[in-house]
Order: sequence, then C-alpha cells, then structure tokens
Amino acid sequence: MGLSKDDLRTRRRSSHDESLFSMNNSGKCAPRMKEQWEDTNQSVMQRKTQLTAMLGDSQRYEAKRLEIDAWLSRMETITERMGPVATTADVLDIQQKEQKSFHAELHKFNHQIELFNQLTQKLISVYQCDDTSRIKRMTESINLRYNNLNNSIISRGKQLHAAIHSLQTFDRTFEQFLGWLSEAESLCENTETEAERNPHCLKDLQSEIDANRKVYEGLDNTGRKLLRSLTSQEDAVMLQHKLDEMNQRWNHLNSRSAAIRNRLESNSDHWNALLLSSRELTEWVIRKNTELTSIGFGSINGDSNSLQMQLDEHKAFRRQLDDKRSIIENNLMNGRQYISNESPLSDASDSEAIDETMYISTEEQNRILSRSIRREVNKLSEQWSLLIERCDKWKHRLDENITKMRQFQKILEDLSSRVASAETITHSWTTPAPGSDTTEEMQHLQRLKDKLTTANALLDDCNEQQNFFSSCRVIVPSPYLAKLEDINTRMKLLHIAVEERFKVLQQSMQTTAEDGIVGSHHEEGSKFSKPLHIAPGSSTVPNLEKSVQIPWERAVTPANVPYYINHERESTHWDHPEMIELMKSLADLNEVRFSAYRTALKLRTVQKKLAFDRLNMSVAIEIFDRYGLRAQNDKLIDIPDMTTILNSLYTTLEPIDRAVMLDLAINWVLNVYDSQRTGQIRVLSFKVGLILLCRGHLEEKYRYLFRLIADLEKKVDQRKMGLLLHDCIQVPRQLGEVAAFGGSNIEPSVRSCFELAGGVNQNGELTETAIEAQHFLSWLQHEPQSIVWLPVLHRLVAAETAKHQAKCNICKEYPIEGFRYRCLKCFNFDMCQKCFFTGRSTKNHKLSHPMHEYCTTATSTEDVRDFTRALRNKFKSRKYFKKHPRVGYLPVQSVLEGDALESPIPSPQHGTHTLQNDMHSRLEMYASRLAQVECGTRSNSTPDSDDEHQLIAQYCQALPAANAVGTSTGSGGPKSPVQVMAAMEAEQREELETMIKELEEENANLQAEYEKLKAKKTSTPITTPDEGYKTPTSTSNAIVSSVTTSSSGGSDMVTEAKLLRQHKGRLEARMQILEDHNKQLEAQLQRLRQLLHEVLIRFIFHAILHCLLKHLHSEFNNMFPTIPKPQTLQTRSVTASQLNTDSPAKMQHNGHYDHKMC
Repeated sequence: MGLSKDDLRTRRRSSHDESLFSMNNSGKCAPRMKEQWEDTNQSVMQRKTQLTAMLGDSQRYEAKRLEIDAWLSRMETITERMGPVATTADVLDIQQKEQKSFHAELHKFNHQIELFNQLTQKLISVYQCDDTSRIKRMTESINLRYNNLNNSIISRGKQLHAAIHSLQTFDRTFEQFLGWLSEAESLCENTETEAERNPHCLKDLQSEIDANRKVYEGLDNTGRKLLRSLTSQEDAVMLQHKLDEMNQRWNHLNSRSAAIRNRLESNSDHWNALLLSSRELTEWVIRKNTELTSIGFGSINGDSNSLQMQLDEHKAFRRQLDDKRSIIENNLMNGRQYISNESPLSDASDSEAIDETMYISTEEQNRILSRSIRREVNKLSEQWSLLIERCDKWKHRLDENITKMRQFQKILEDLSSRVASAETITHSWTTPAPGSDTTEEMQHLQRLKDKLTTANALLDDCNEQQNFFSSCRVIVPSPYLAKLEDINTRMKLLHIAVEERFKVLQQSMQTTAEDGIVGSHHEEGSKFSKPLHIAPGSSTVPNLEKSVQIPWERAVTPANVPYYINHERESTHWDHPEMIELMKSLADLNEVRFSAYRTALKLRTVQKKLAFDRLNMSVAIEIFDRYGLRAQNDKLIDIPDMTTILNSLYTTLEPIDRAVMLDLAINWVLNVYDSQRTGQIRVLSFKVGLILLCRGHLEEKYRYLFRLIADLEKKVDQRKMGLLLHDCIQVPRQLGEVAAFGGSNIEPSVRSCFELAGGVNQNGELTETAIEAQHFLSWLQHEPQSIVWLPVLHRLVAAETAKHQAKCNICKEYPIEGFRYRCLKCFNFDMCQKCFFTGRSTKNHKLSHPMHEYCTTATSTEDVRDFTRALRNKFKSRKYFKKHPRVGYLPVQSVLEGDALESPIPSPQHGTHTLQNDMHSRLEMYASRLAQVECGTRSNSTPDSDDEHQLIAQYCQALPAANAVGTSTGSGGPKSPVQVMAAMEAEQREELETMIKELEEENANLQAEYEKLKAKKTSTPITTPDEGYKTPTSTSNAIVSSVTTSSSGGSDMVTEAKLLRQHKGRLEARMQILEDHNKQLEAQLQRLRQLLHEVLIRFIFHAILHCLLKHLHSEFNNMFPTIPKPQTLQTRSVTASQLNTDSPAKMQHNGHYDHKMC
C-alpha cells in the first residue's frame, strides 16, 4: 500500500521542523565541540611524543641487552671449557690464574650490569601506565645468568684453593711425619736398653705408634693418589722414592717394637698382663654364662619358625665362643706353663705374707703373682668348661625337641587318619534287622576295637609327649593342641559309638521278637509319636541335686520334670536360680532398638551361659546318631533321655560344671518347647533347639535342618517345612521377640519359601508341592523375616573379635570393635555397634540413610566400592530411597484371603458405557505409570546396574498386573517391554474390535429403525406418543407396532415428527461421542506405543551396558583375582529406618514373657 498526499505533506513538514531545530542546537554546541577537539588533539600529540621517546628508549635497551647477552654467552662458553680441578701444583697454579682473571673480568663487567638494571628501572618508572612485564622478564633472565656465572666461578675458586691447600698440607704433614719417625726410632733404641728397668717405655712407644697410625695411612693414600695423577716422570720418581722410604722406616719401627714386646714377655710384667687378661676373660665367660641362662634355658616355642630362630641364635652364640676359644686356650696354656715352673704354694698364704711385713721383696712379689695366676687360671678353666658344657646341652635340648616335635606332628597326622577311617566305618553302620545274624558284624566290630586300641596307645603317647613338653617348658603350637584336643574328643565319641554298637548287636542277637531301631541315612520322621527309649551312656551323669545351693533345693515331678524350691522365701519355681538371673539380665538388652540385633544379643548371652558356643555342631550330630535319634523326629523324648544325651555332649567340654550346665540346658529346652511341663518333647524340636545354639557354619546348619525333615527323595513338603519353622520360631518366642518376626503363624513363611521355589499358578495356588535343598538354601540366603535373627547371630559372633581401624563419628570410639556401620549417603561416616543399636544419629546423618555393615575388617576394594556408592547416592533424591527401601531381610506377609487374584469379567448389565469407562481408566493408569517410570528414569541418569534392572523389572511387572481383564495372561508377567507391548496391543485390539463391532451393530439397528419410521410417516397415520413411543432406545418391532395402532391426526404427526427429530439428534450426538472416544483411544494408544518404544530403547541400552560392565568386571577379576568371602558373615546392607523396631514382650514376675499377643 502507498502513502497518500496528505501523509507525504505531513512528513515533509515535520522533517523541515526538525532540521530547523537541529540548526539552532548546532549553533549552541559548536564552541563545546571545538574545545573537545583541541583537547583531543593535544592528548594525541602528547601520546605521539611519548611513543617516540619510548621507541628510542626501547632501542637503547635492546642494544644494551644484546651486548650483555653476547658477553654472557662468551663467558658461559669459557666456563664450560674449563677442565676439572687438577691434582698437581703446576696445573693448579695455571687453573687458579685462569680463574682469577675470569673472576676479574666478571667483576669489571658488573658495572655494565648495573647500568642495564638502572635503564630497566627507568623504563619501568617512566612508562608505568604501559605493559613492562616483558622488559622485567628479560632483565631478570640477564641477572640470573650473570649470578650463575659469578657463583660458579667463586665455587671453582674455592675448589682450587682447597686442592692447593691439600697439596701444601700433604708436604707439611709428610715432613712432620718423617721428623716423628726419627724421634720414634731414637725412642725405640732407648727402649731396647732400658725396657727391663723401665717397662713403661714400651707402652709409651706403642702409644706413639698407635696415635700416628692414622696419619701414616692418610699420607700413604694421598701419596698414591698424587703419584697416579702426576704427568712429570721426574716428580713421580721423586714422590715414589719418598713414599718407599716412609713405608720402610714405618715397618722397621713396628718390627723393632714387636721384637721388644716379645723379649719382655718372659719377665714379670708379661705375667701381670697375663693375670689381668685372665681376669677379663673370666668376667667375659661369666657374662656369657648369664646370657646363656636367659636365652638357652627358658621356654621354647615349639613351632618350626621359633625352633629355627633358636638354632640360629645357638649358632651365633657358638660362633662367639669359637672366636674367643683361641685366646682363652692360649691364656690357659701360658698360665699353666708359668704355674708348672713355680713351686706349689698355698692360696691362703699370700695375705699372711703381706701382713707379716710392710716391705715386700721381689721374690715375695713373684710368689704373690704366682698364687694369683694359679687362682685365676683355675677359675677361668672351670667357668670355660661349664660354659662349653651348657652350650652343648642347649644344642642337645634343641635337637631333641625338634626331633620329638616332628615325631609328635607325625603321630598326630597318623592318628587323624586312623580316627577318620574309624569314623567312616561308624558312619556306614546300619541298624541290624530283627533276627538277623550279627556274627560277622561283631567280628568287624572287634577288629575296629583292636584298631582303636592301637590308636589309643598312640594317643596316650601323644598326650604323654604333650605333658613332657609342658614339663620341659616347651610351648606346643596352638593348632597342634587344638588338633590333639579334637582327636581326644573324637576318640571318646568313637569309644561311645563302639560300646553302643556292641549293645545294639548284643540285643539283636538275644532277641528276635522286638522291633529294631530303624536306621536310615535320611532324616525322615516317623508317623507315630511314640516315646523313644535310649540306652544309658558310658559317661556317668553327675548328681543334679548339687546344681543348686542353699536355700534352694532341686526336686522332680512324677514326670521327671525338675523344679526348684526356695526354702528361704517358701516359693517354688520351674526355672533354675541361675536361669532366673539369666532371664532378668536379658532385660538390659532391651535398650537395643532393632529387634533382630536385640534377639541375636539375647541368644548369644544364652549360648554362652549354656556353653553351647564351645560345642561343635559335628559333635552334636555324631552323638545324636550314636543314641539312635536319626529318623525319630516325630517320636517323643523324655527328660532322662535328654539328660543322657546332654551329658555326653558336655563330656566333650572340659573343664565345666556339668551338673549346673545339664540343669540349665534342660531348663532352656523345656521353656522353649514344653512350657506346660509335660516332661516330653518331640525329637525334632530337641535337635533343632540344640543345633541352633551350637557352634558351626551357618550354611551347614541350614543343610542339616533340611536333612532333618527331608524324605527319601530329599524333598520337603509344606507340612514338614511348617514343623521346622514352628520349632525355630519358638526360640525368639521364648525371648519375647516373636512379634518382630511375623508372630507364631508360620504359614506366610512357608508360602514365601514355596513361592520363591516355584511361584503360583493362575488361581494363586503354589505350583510346587515339595522343594529341594537348593530352594530352601536360596530362600534362606534372602534372610526371611521369620528366621533373620539366626544369620544376625552368626554375624554377631564373627564381629566379636573384629577391630576396625576407624573412628565412630558419634561417640568417637577408636578403634571400632564389633560391628562397623558405614553410611552410603554421607562421606567418611562410620558408626560403632553401640551407637547403631541405640539408633543414635547426628545433624547430617539420618536413620533413613543406607548403611553397610561389616563384621570383619574392610578391604581397600570395599572402601572404594562404598565410596562410589556414597557418591552415587548423593545424587539420588529422597523419593528414590522411599521408592526403593532396603529392609535388610525378606519380609513375609499373610495372604489377603478376600482379595481376588484376577480382575473379574464385566457383567452384561454394565453395557457399553461401562466397558468404555473401564478401558479409559485402564489406559490412563497405564499412561500415568509409564510417565512415572519415564520421569524416574530421567531424574536418575546414572544409576547403578542393579537399581536400573530393578526399575525396569518393576515397570514390566506393573503393566501386566493392571492389564489382566477377563482372562489371565499366564502364570508370570511379561519379562521385557517388547512382550509388554505385544500383550497390551493384542488385548486392546481385541477390546477395541469388540466395542466397535457393538457400536456398528447398534448404529445399524438405529439406522434401520429410523428408515422404518420415515417410511411409515409418509404412508400411515401415526398414533399419539402416549400410546406409541416408549423410549428412545426401543427396538424396531415395538416402534412398528406402536405406529400401526396409532390414530390419525395432524397434530399427532407434527408431535411425532418432532420426537423423531429429537431422537435423531441424540443418535447423531451419540455417534459423535463414540467417534471422539475412538480418536482419544487412538491417541492414547499411540502415546503408549511411543513410551514403550522409548523404554525399550533404554532397556536395550542398559542391557548392553550391563553386559559390558559384567565383561569388564570379569576381566578385572581375571587380572586381579580375589578370594571370595561368604557374604552372610562379611557385609550386609541395612537401613536403620527400615529395620523392625517392635518392642519385646513384657516379662512377667516369674521371668517368662507374656505370649498372649503373639
């Protein structure tokens, strides 16, 4: 569009006004602009002048720098050409002159360096506003090079001065040494003539020689070096002549001194020296005797390393004696030679001679010297012989102990193999059938007795050898002692087994009418609960009435149930007095916040009190089998039989108060399994109760418990599993903690075990009727809620001796003893078990933070792993931890009986509208769940592989769970997004097709109805609405009949037509609604397909990533192999806020817990 003339005229007028206004303003601003122009011009000219001056200064600076740089390069080249410091005087003079001239030139050029520095400072001060950093760096480089030159030439001057001084010192010292040699030679001549009158002359001469020996060696070494460095042949010959002369005179002086010493050895001074030497040697021998007593005749460690160390010590000690032997024997030989030439004198007469007169003649001095030498020689000879004899005894003792220790080890190995062979034979025994011939078995038993007799003799030798070691103060290594103790215990059990076998075979030979004991290798219970009769053991049961002290008294009921009477208070109790105190002491552990740890601590206290922590599980199983408890699970065992078995168990533990232990053990078993005091319990309960408290590996306990209830096919059904778990849960029930482990109802635990083994079918029923040992162990490895206290107990035992080099961040305990808990959310945060058990926290650490539990010392690999986990958890939101709780055990929950396992089929009365609502709500639920999964995945872009796969698995399982309509899709949900998509598309396609087909049929019916009404309206009168049309949704037959029976009339036809138009409008609106519904369904389906496609891509990506990480992990393990550690007894991830904190049951006044709420 173009502008009109009026617009153009208006614009011209406004531009003219603006030009006039600008001209008026320009007249006012001109002077100001002129002033600014002049100022700018002046500034530019000043800057130009400054730059010109700067250029000149820079050129002068650069010329000066190049001059100094060339000079420095030349001087550095000269310095490099200077050779090493010489060793001759003439070369040193030349090098010193060269160094002085070089240093003078450096000093002379120092003025130029100062001028250069002044020029640099001037440039920096004048041009402060400009960048002068480059000038500073170049000047600093010049100064550094000059200083290095100056320092190097000064250092070279010092070296030259030292070398010249060394030469001058050598000449001066050499002359002084030659003068001393002349004086020493004169002194030696005087000593030769006056040595007999003045014996100190030789000592003075020898002192002078020893004092100047280092001077001689230094001159000789220095002269040799100078001789090698001389280039002049004349100087070398002269120096060699001087050195030869010095060496010749020195050696001649030493030989003359030795000759004088040898000549004076026959006089009294020599014998005085011999006396002093004998006394010194005697003192040395006495010191060595004392040292030998401390190191050679103390306790000896019997291990091979200690014995080898003691042998090395003996060799070193013997080497010292051998080094001194020649001196001592020479001294003894000289002393005996002198004594043999003198007349025998009394040792006691020397003091008498001294007391008789004050004046001692030379002859008397010789007599006193002779007595002293005789006494010292005899003393030295006696002490030396004693030392040699004791050293030989030490060696003999070591050799004897080494030989006997090796024999001891060999006999132990032989015994171990013999006992293992005998145990194999006893394990192969089966109960003889009634009336069978047992002669051959008796012969085998007799041969086994003969073998055991031989083994018993060897065992007695071992025990005697161990006693011999103890008496000789030889410390036997603890592994050998433990092995010997184990063999003793096993031998006792073997003797018990042989005696019981002998009794069984005798009974079988005597009678054929009685039923024999059923023997089987499988722990299958009997179908009838009959009392079990056990033969009395070989060891005598102690008097149990002595298990209590006054005022208590032990009594028994007619059923042999013990009870205790307090005569002081006139009260009667089922519990032993010590059991009452034990149960009261357990109340102190209620301060522990978490139920599993509280139960484990209580059970550990009971275990120690009953001494079951010292009883090996293998010993208990062996004794169970010896007394015929195998395959007798459903039979009853009474208190005398339990006492016999427990007595055999406690016999293997020494020293111990068996009477008290037996009463306490019976008391505990009755409290757990016979609270009504009937006097009998099931054999299965008895064995389970003891095995749970014995010392042994956790997995071995699990396997043995499974064998107890397994059938001949090594499988267990739900009934037997329930019996086992019922007996296990009675232990925490007795401690008042059963509420925290699912209560007394064991059905959820049984169902949890069988669901994990095989799952459930469409009707919610278990698919497996019996499980194997691997299924049972797999379930227990998840630490189910009902049995979690048992692995916690084993970790608690393993942590009792653990010391961690870390400090508790709450109570500051260092080192941490017991459990160590490391936070996986806070960096470098550790807790001790006291703070964790009581639920303590700090400002930054919360109970909801994930923790890692260590019962042994953590390795560096675990430290790095925990650090990476803490780093990942730092980026995870609180919502993530709420969505992924870690309770530390496998929860077992009761099945809701009223909940349907499948979604019901919609009834026909619901109609199409109900079907549409169900489908829309279901699709909205799918979309919302997918959106949550998508948001959760995007919010955690880098989760670890386990959490990622867990997220995908939960997502995949959530869709089919909500998608089950009408019919079930199978026993298990889809396992991947592809299957989810396929299953959902198939189901929704079927529903859509059904709905569309119904809508098409309804539309066809309505259209046919409409056509019929339209045809009747043109040909036949229509009745009134009161008699004809009933509902908009009536069938066509009803409409036709109503039309034929209607009356004629214009007004009726108009009314009928109006109603038909309204009905048509409703039908069209309904069709439009249906079309909108179809569009919405298509849009939602498209959105679901898109989301599933995205999740599928992410799933494939994470699967590839997981495979890659797994491959890298395997490669890393191949490169750096590590010893695997059992997870149950090493580490465990726990979260304090997820642990069960149920309070224990209230204790009654009699020491028992109230179980009404359980």
